[in-house]
Amino acid sequence: MIENLNNFSFQILLFFWKQSLSSVPIFIFALLLTLLFRHKYANVLYFLWSIFLVRLVIPVEYLLSGFLDLESPVTVIEVVQVSFQPGETFSAFSSPQNVASPELSLSTYLLFTWFTLFTLLFLRYMFMILKVKRIIRKARPVRQLNALSSLTKWKSVLGIKRNISISFSENTTSAFNSGLFRPQIILPVSHLKMAPQKLDVILGHECVHIKRADNLKLALQQFVQMVFLFNPLVWISTKMLSIYREKICDAAILFKAKVSRKFYGRLLLDSIRQPGLAGINTGFNINYLTIKSRLLSLNRSQSMKKPGIFLVLISAMFLFAFNTGNASEVSDKQNTDGQNITFTTPIKTGRISSKFGMRLHPFKKKEMHHDGVDVASAKDTPVYAASDGHVSFAEKKGNYGKLIVINHTAGFQTRYAQLSEIKVELEQQVKKGELIGLVGSSGTSTAPHLHFELRKDKEPIDPQEYIRFELK
Repeated sequence: MIENLNNFSFQILLFFWKQSLSSVPIFIFALLLTLLFRHKYANVLYFLWSIFLVRLVIPVEYLLSGFLDLESPVTVIEVVQVSFQPGETFSAFSSPQNVASPELSLSTYLLFTWFTLFTLLFLRYMFMILKVKRIIRKARPVRQLNALSSLTKWKSVLGIKRNISISFSENTTSAFNSGLFRPQIILPVSHLKMAPQKLDVILGHECVHIKRADNLKLALQQFVQMVFLFNPLVWISTKMLSIYREKICDAAILFKAKVSRKFYGRLLLDSIRQPGLAGINTGFNINYLTIKSRLLSLNRSQSMKKPGIFLVLISAMFLFAFNTGNASEVSDKQNTDGQNITFTTPIKTGRISSKFGMRLHPFKKKEMHHDGVDVASAKDTPVYAASDGHVSFAEKKGNYGKLIVINHTAGFQTRYAQLSEIKVELEQQVKKGELIGLVGSSGTSTAPHLHFELRKDKEPIDPQEYIRFELK
């Protein structure tokens, strides 16, 4: 149980790290454009910051490479599929009393810390939602004709088909909207005494939020922020999204309502003194820095231009860039690093039980690097040469068991360990796909499997970046 928990924790943290790292390029791209056009093109910048969050949460490289299958990395800790490398001294025949009792790893403690903070943030968010629901429940319908006629006008102008209700409450000091399918605008009592033009602008602003379904977008945004709570780039991006969400609504109101920028700016300045409700769309109660950025944008002609096809294509490039293990990357590495050398899968049947990279050692209870790929398969399953080359080693060697080492061109080398039988001789020339041995468990191992390594200039590299393991 502890072994499974440790390995699960490690894989989750590794996922967070990979996703955060792969999303950095589009963050830099969005940040540069924000610095250049921070008071223009609100729609475009909002789109870019949204793409950053999308890239952060969607494991594009896993989907493209077929990573998300039944052969999950969690199986690395199954005892029947464990292999060992030189220097690891555990004996396959040791009794259970000689094996150290499982301990929680650092990854598990870190994941527990993340879960605790995530739970606290989630409870805080739910408390805020309950607070809003309580305000809505106690709110009373607005019956003023000027407010109702203004709402009707804005629904027509914006093309909103859903029914929108207006209520007022003594428990809020700023207007906000709630609901996706049955939207509702809540006004403070003081707004009912406002000049009709001011109330019209505020209602229009909330209607733009409803038209854009910003409540749903904001909920998803805050969920991503809670999940990636340790990533400072996420907090920056959510701040940017909040600013440009409001700027889009500001530009829409200035364009549709035909009010002066000076009038609208004063309305924003009045809102600074109104403490609002965090986490919901309340365009006239955002903090001082957000209001300042919106006021600066009012002095410039804010473009209503939406993201064009060119920007969409650039964003897609960043969205799918920096993947690991996809077909295009494999092809590139074969052609550049390998001088046209290609590799084929060394085994046809079985399943990958342990991948290249850091893994939780099932007996030492600590994270160690695995220099190859383990393929669990039946005893005496044929093993084939991954590419043309000559055999530089073909005998038993320590924890490797019966081992075959084949040297290839361009500094590549492949190793085939844990064999039950060796079918080649030292210095023999072999062709790609030629039978060289049979699967076994001849070294430090507890079940038949092939331990396969790929090396470049003597350094271990990930075989799955060069070989598509098509196993039956």
